[in-house]
Amino acid sequence: MAMKNKNITFRKITLIFLLACIILTVSCFSLGWLAHSTGLSLRGWLSTSSWILAAAGLPFSLELFCLCRLFGILERENTRKILARAGIAVLLLAGVIYTLAAMLFFILLNPESREKEVRLSSDVIQVTRYSSGYNSEKIISYYKPIGPIFRKEYAFDDEPVVRSVLNTRYDTTFILSEKAITNKIDSTRPVTLYQAVPADNPELVFHAAAEWDAPHSYYDDYTEVRTYLKAQKYALQYFPQRTLSSQVGPVTGMTGALTLSCRGDWDISSCAMDAAGIISNLLEDPFYVLHEFSLFIEYGKYGSSLENSGSIELTFGGPDSPPLIHQQQRAELPEIIEHMLKDAMRQYDQTAQEKWEDQTVQETQEELLTQNGQEESITQDTQEESIDRSDTSQKHESAETASTEWTASSVDSDGLLTPEGAFDKLYAAVFAPEGYAYECTYNAKGNFYAILSEWETENGEQKLHVRKTAVYDRISTNGKCQLFVCYNEYTTLDGGEWNTEIDNFYAVDRKTGKVTAGNKTSWSQPASKAYQEATGDK
Repeated sequence: MAMKNKNITFRKITLIFLLACIILTVSCFSLGWLAHSTGLSLRGWLSTSSWILAAAGLPFSLELFCLCRLFGILERENTRKILARAGIAVLLLAGVIYTLAAMLFFILLNPESREKEVRLSSDVIQVTRYSSGYNSEKIISYYKPIGPIFRKEYAFDDEPVVRSVLNTRYDTTFILSEKAITNKIDSTRPVTLYQAVPADNPELVFHAAAEWDAPHSYYDDYTEVRTYLKAQKYALQYFPQRTLSSQVGPVTGMTGALTLSCRGDWDISSCAMDAAGIISNLLEDPFYVLHEFSLFIEYGKYGSSLENSGSIELTFGGPDSPPLIHQQQRAELPEIIEHMLKDAMRQYDQTAQEKWEDQTVQETQEELLTQNGQEESITQDTQEESIDRSDTSQKHESAETASTEWTASSVDSDGLLTPEGAFDKLYAAVFAPEGYAYECTYNAKGNFYAILSEWETENGEQKLHVRKTAVYDRISTNGKCQLFVCYNEYTTLDGGEWNTEIDNFYAVDRKTGKVTAGNKTSWSQPASKAYQEATGDK
């Protein structure tokens, strides 16, 4: 009797447990449906609890209740003990299989049951979930918490979301304002752009952006602006005349990496020292222990009419910083940067020279083929019909075979069709008699120029560095001459630009090598009569 009473009590307990699981499961899903209909959703812990109840709690409580009922049947019908035991075993096995299958389906494959909530701020929760299937995809959403039960999803570019992403990224409190719509630089993809400042440093104004295309990315130029302002302060103190700028960022209106200008071979050592000083000064800031920065050094800026030849990138800071940033090795930075600049400029000179040779051969081939075509057309119009066409065909084949083997030297034995060869004539006629030596190099466009001399002078109390160059300009209007411009470039001793003067214009005849001076010192000034007749230019 006592055993029977215990079984009855146990059946009541399992029945209560089953009813409780049913009520809780129905309540949770009803609450979720109600929240969804009002634009809300359940918090992660409650949503996960709902699926656990449905996948495990409900079937497990049902199994316990059924087992108790079977035990009761077993006690009343002693003649069927073997059958009852078999039924219990089958039911238990089926219940275990169902529970495991339900947990696998609902908990592992259902995205809502695999959520991970992270509170970014008091008003923003980041929710990470994974899509169903073998190739699961991580999906990140942002919500506003409404008590412990509900939450409401933000738009990806809402101010609280962008602000919280920034706060988490830099462990600093930021204030956002002036929302605008713009585009990425390399595409037409729109982004929402905010102006932002750190709460403890309102003078440091930067931008943060949220990209519209999924998956949504968040950009900012906080590190770049902070780096530029700190480097600019250092530069104004130690080398105020050197050009310090920043590149264009990934989004319209954003600031890019820091850029320093090196003006040529004579400026390499000074530029390397300045760059090393900027890097060492930045690395004193604990901010760069966790955040990486880049410094680009643009080289080859020779005068106002030329462009940069290229740049090298120096990357420092961040958790994976190279060992070069350690204090005992910073003294080596100037030498290392100087070596990198020299290698880059040497490689550029070689590439530019090869480019000029290829371009000269191609242009000369086209020019000579055009001339031959015109001459043959005139000859064919005046020839008699008795000329043997087969001989003409053989001549064409010979000319085509020869043209495929042209080189810069074979089409221009005197070198006058190339800027380098024309400059040799100019140097021999004008600069050699004055005692100048020269060094040849190339600018960013591949244009040839020669450095003739460098010296120092004074303008009042200011000392200046002067460099005399002869820069290749172009082929003359009538196609008969190679044109050069001679400059005197003035810079301060610390590398700052001061002034550039035109010394003269020169033309070198492409057939005879005759040199004609333009006798003018500005682009707008009329050239000499001889220069105009030789070139067709004014």
